[in-house]
Amino acid sequence: MAAGDISDDMLARVRSYLNEPAARTWEDSELYRYLTVAQRDLVDRLPDAALWQLQEIVRGTWTPAQFDYALPADFLRARSAAIGGATSAAATPAVYMALEDFNAMLANNYFGASKTQPFWSVDHNLLKFHTASQNPDVSTYWLFYLRTPVDITITVDPEVARIYEAAMVDFAISQAWEQAGQFGKAERILAHYKQRLAAICERYGGEGKAHQGVPGDPAYAKAG
Repeated sequence: MAAGDISDDMLARVRSYLNEPAARTWEDSELYRYLTVAQRDLVDRLPDAALWQLQEIVRGTWTPAQFDYALPADFLRARSAAIGGATSAAATPAVYMALEDFNAMLANNYFGASKTQPFWSVDHNLLKFHTASQNPDVSTYWLFYLRTPVDITITVDPEVARIYEAAMVDFAISQAWEQAGQFGKAERILAHYKQRLAAICERYGGEGKAHQGVPGDPAYAKAG
């Protein structure tokens, strides 16, 4: 299958539902934009486990006394992080720390950040590790994250699984009807889209939260 075949098929399905085989009200570029927004909206709503195509891993070099590191250019949201280790399996998992909990970490000995009990957070486009200024024994850090999907065009296919195409088509149709002022039609199609996503979320255990290391996660196996 050539690049763009899937996006071309999805465009044809959108046009079929809109009863517009050739561009009159909606240009192809506009409908591709709606499909791109659909993919992004879907990624924002689905749990990480449902988006294995977008799972990525960064193995970075730890610089002594440096605890903040730039996020990848394609970063969408973090799943987990770790420090040290020649492989991800040998690394020390870090515990996610929400920004509002920082004061508790600093004031409560229960948290006890160290190189053997590290914490991590994301703030101001930086991955931040909290180890009480201790460096890991092996100078590496690991970030498990979801990357931002590419824009869908005539030559670029969606990056999520094909089982999600029907939902994306629904979303694009809804956007097209809304743009045309057909708000009732748009609302009905959007409700169908949300029902599809609810079924997917139920299959994968609900809407996603920050990933904290599920045994058997294919992303961890990929990292070695």
